[in-house]
Amino acid sequence: MTATIERHSAAAARRSDALHVAYVVPGWPSASYPSGIVTYFAGLLPGLKELGVRVFVLAGEVRGSSEEHVIDLGYKRPAATALGRFSEAALWRVAGPRWSHLWRQVPAIVSAVRNLDAEFGLDLLEMEESFGWVGDVAARLDLPVIARLHGPWCIVGPHDGQDMTQSANVRRVAREGRALRRVAGVSAPSRDVLARVSGQYGISLDRAEATGGAVPRPSMRWNPDAAEPDSLLFIGRFDDVKGGDVMLRAFAKLLERRPAARLTFVGPDRGVREPHGAAPAAPGPADEPIKLAAYLKWALPLPERRARVSCLGYQSADALMKLRARHAVCVVPSRYETFGNVAVEAMAMGCPLVVSNVGGLAEIVQHARNGLVFESGSPAMLVECVERLLDDRPLAARLGAQAAIDAAAQYDPLPVARRTVAFYRRVLERGGAPRGAEKAARP
Repeated sequence: MTATIERHSAAAARRSDALHVAYVVPGWPSASYPSGIVTYFAGLLPGLKELGVRVFVLAGEVRGSSEEHVIDLGYKRPAATALGRFSEAALWRVAGPRWSHLWRQVPAIVSAVRNLDAEFGLDLLEMEESFGWVGDVAARLDLPVIARLHGPWCIVGPHDGQDMTQSANVRRVAREGRALRRVAGVSAPSRDVLARVSGQYGISLDRAEATGGAVPRPSMRWNPDAAEPDSLLFIGRFDDVKGGDVMLRAFAKLLERRPAARLTFVGPDRGVREPHGAAPAAPGPADEPIKLAAYLKWALPLPERRARVSCLGYQSADALMKLRARHAVCVVPSRYETFGNVAVEAMAMGCPLVVSNVGGLAEIVQHARNGLVFESGSPAMLVECVERLLDDRPLAARLGAQAAIDAAAQYDPLPVARRTVAFYRRVLERGGAPRGAEKAARP
């Protein structure tokens, strides 16, 4: 790996200091493929281009994009033949996601990267850590590979209601750890997730960096005069991680004091598995999640109160911007966030914001400076923060204005790209793989 990094560092220098970097994403473009890792890369891309980085996108599936250097790897699509589809399904059931993806995903990525490297000369490849596939790719390439921490299972799994003692979860955590020890560098969206993963797996921080995440420059700004009074906006999945159940219980308390309040609930419904707040038992099998409609009936048993909640499901980026502009307060009550894109997008528009004190959110939002922060999982504290902003419109406007300044300074695509490129160059200049990295024969 040392010779590999030195060779690619020298190649970058010969090209007048311009880096050539490939990124693996599950789908493209971002407007057609809602995914956290796709959102991260789509936000970073404009900044990379401003810095002159030549970018290649390797997507598991491409939906209608004709952009240059976007390569459709095709592994997200079903096999072309009935026999192929049967074989894939059988392999997934018997061997699990790692081996089924070794069959299609890893070879597709490796082949595409080798072709790009031969034609254009790549310096680095970056892809997420999920399931440890990045380690399988790194073992087969003569190229430095960066793992991007997106949702490390050792952190996200427990918050997602998973039994981490189950063999599948134990194996996944171990695979991700081995992969992170194998790669040339680790990029993280926040210091919190980097510290947790480093502590879990013993990863040296001299080859890791919290570069943050970038959000698109908004075309609209929040205006207190245009926002609907007593209106709240929640954007996120209804599941155990994003805290939608906390939002609903808090809103029930808010309605007791403000009967005219409204809540707009945006995002897919995966259901909650943990009985947070003595939630009702899920209908059907015991292991089935409690879906949004059932939870809503429990949290707001009166029909006239449930009518104060609008559930919109998935919405486009443009629709989300318009929703933020017309709501008085945006709320991000997650039980954990590796970063907090939804929060930063609201900040960039200057929206008054309330977030929980977890993960990347606690780094992004400083209480009473650019938003308000409450104790994660506490509906009472959430209501207290929300009412403070609803009652004090000058405070809400001041916090929102500061949030927009901070978002532009820290999370605009250009500063994030600068931090990212500086980290890439340190990886290349260091000229060595992590001590004890595993070596594997290439096919």
